[in-house]
Amino acid sequence: MKRKLSLIGFLLGLVLIFLIVYFSNPLKVIKILGTTNINLFLAAFLLEMGIIFLFVKRLQVIVKPKKDFWKIFRISVYANAINLLTPILKIGGEPLKIIYLGRMKIKHAKAASFVAVEMFSEVLGLYSVLLLLIAIMSVKKLLPSSLLYPSLAAIILALLGFVFALRVLPSSSKIENILQKFLRKELAKEASSIFSKNFHKMIKDKRLIFKTLSLTFLSKFLELGRIMLVFLALNVKVTFELIALIWIAYAVIGMIPWLPGSLGIMEGGLISVLLIFGISNEIAVSFVLLDRFLSLWIPVLLGFGYKFWTKFVRKRKL
Repeated sequence: MKRKLSLIGFLLGLVLIFLIVYFSNPLKVIKILGTTNINLFLAAFLLEMGIIFLFVKRLQVIVKPKKDFWKIFRISVYANAINLLTPILKIGGEPLKIIYLGRMKIKHAKAASFVAVEMFSEVLGLYSVLLLLIAIMSVKKLLPSSLLYPSLAAIILALLGFVFALRVLPSSSKIENILQKFLRKELAKEASSIFSKNFHKMIKDKRLIFKTLSLTFLSKFLELGRIMLVFLALNVKVTFELIALIWIAYAVIGMIPWLPGSLGIMEGGLISVLLIFGISNEIAVSFVLLDRFLSLWIPVLLGFGYKFWTKFVRKRKL
């Protein structure tokens, strides 16, 4: 039933994108796309691949630097593809990371602590950059209220979430109370002890946190670079402020519970922001199609493609 609903949501999102393009002078959009500078678009593609690599490297650093890179690669890209297509919280791939790390002979409770630290790093990095960009744009009085207030609300909720996480996750008794709803008492006690001790140990590891946060921050700045290169590929010169606004819009709209991949609402929201700042409708649609191809469809195709390729290779060896 859940798969059917996800498929329906996915198809509905594609229909919304089609309608957006249909009512935006599609012939002119196609003409603009046909003039895209391939070299600059390829550079934007390489930046997106760099972002994907940084996510893989971050998980590898957390799990263990000497673990097989390609195993971590498969886990990371497939789980992130699921995350991108998960509606509402967009964390559907995190349980898969725990399951696949378990197949690498890592206890599930310990694997869960690895995933928790990775999520901690991602959220902290995301909201730190978001706060920085909001501060810059607010000083310059360029941030519309439609983005400012949702951004501030998201940051406040994130801070509350951090406080809650840092109080609950290192506490084995609190974790045990939660796990007892799903596991036998003995298993819940053992799992909570392993999780809490490992999570607390990693959070206290300044070197580990520095490395993971550095990789996270770098991935966010590569996202800004990708956005700039897509504009340049369309022969559109834009300011840093507009690039920052697009990134903020990505972050804020991505938090809205919606269809898989935020299909439809993300495209419509980004186009609206571009129109407010004087970008023509056809250019706005062209930019969104290209950038969403890189930021959504490339990671999704890579994740599922690599997953099915490894299955195919495994079957041929049997």
